[in-house]
Amino acid sequence: MIELLTIMTQMNFKLKCRLFALHILLLSSLILLPLRAQVGAQRLDKHTAQQLIDNLQHASENEAYSGTLTVQDFFGKSETSQWKIDVWPTHRAVYQLFDEKADSVVLVLVRDQEKLYFKPSGRKQNRLIRRYIHSWFRQMHLFSDPDLLTQNYQFDLSDGEEHRGRITKFLQVSPLYDGRSDLSIRFDAENYFLYSLTRKFASDSTGIGTYKRQWQDLNFAVPDTAIFQAAIAGTELWDEKRPEPQNFTNLTQFLAHSKADFLLPQYAPTGFKLQFIRQLEHRNINILHFLYSDGLSTISLFQDKEGHKPRKRRPPELEIINVIAGEKDKIHYRLISEITTAELEHMENQLFSVKRESGFSLWLWGTGLGVFVGINFIFWFVLIWRKKH
Repeated sequence: MIELLTIMTQMNFKLKCRLFALHILLLSSLILLPLRAQVGAQRLDKHTAQQLIDNLQHASENEAYSGTLTVQDFFGKSETSQWKIDVWPTHRAVYQLFDEKADSVVLVLVRDQEKLYFKPSGRKQNRLIRRYIHSWFRQMHLFSDPDLLTQNYQFDLSDGEEHRGRITKFLQVSPLYDGRSDLSIRFDAENYFLYSLTRKFASDSTGIGTYKRQWQDLNFAVPDTAIFQAAIAGTELWDEKRPEPQNFTNLTQFLAHSKADFLLPQYAPTGFKLQFIRQLEHRNINILHFLYSDGLSTISLFQDKEGHKPRKRRPPELEIINVIAGEKDKIHYRLISEITTAELEHMENQLFSVKRESGFSLWLWGTGLGVFVGINFIFWFVLIWRKKH
């Protein structure tokens, strides 16, 4: 997400929206999709579901394969991209993005261990896209919190059709609460490789909010080394240094470090929990990012005191992502998620200010944390009084 924030300020608005929407898809579940639950599907218990998730998480880590990956997304209109991908078990990979109209390669990316190489193609936005995909390589896990996922979704497993002589399985992941994403996966029964996937979002607009990925001509043989050598020739190493954000896993860590005022919601939609807080500086603007998740869907709360006043209206290019922006107590904020606007508005209405002073003094505005501190004070006062008497 940090890489994305840096990118977004340098891009035209339409591309900003498309990449941000794609990032939401990748952060919440890198490669997933909803196919209808199959007849005779088996409902998995929590333990079995977590075991399956773990297998899917690590399915392609040391797997050799090659093929063409077609990605189709709907951001107000249908967009299709096609990648020729070759992966070696030695943590090497070649990614080539094709322009179907021009029948030519638009972008070449080569991964060698932890290093990323690129081949310039002369297009203005390629540098920005490369940076975005670089962050993609660092987020290869499908689910950020498998335990939370199994608390908020149910899993139905069924047999699938053969794929080029290999047995497949279908996994349907359905939300336990309304207004959440819906997804299913077709994967290899032996090595758990994902063949195809679709994800349907709980968009406020009908017919919008679907993301599909499907492999074609997939081969599990080790690709010819000559492909890697030819692709890496003439490339440049991507070694740009970017400042690392400060990460906090919970509110207690954040409060011990930060002395700045901030906004905190008293309410989060059912099933959502705080995953992390990030503090970063971009163009001399201090930005806070609170990320909430239910295991699949995400809610991002961005806030700063120095940025431009955000617009309330959602841009048409961002149909599947709901954005609510505003200002409270001189703090600008944005709530961004694929869940419904109604739930985001309820969360927005429950935002309250946390006022910080120097030292360890903390003024809490709003009933949420104020009540918590009050109850703790009374508890310890009564406990000490009883010991003395």
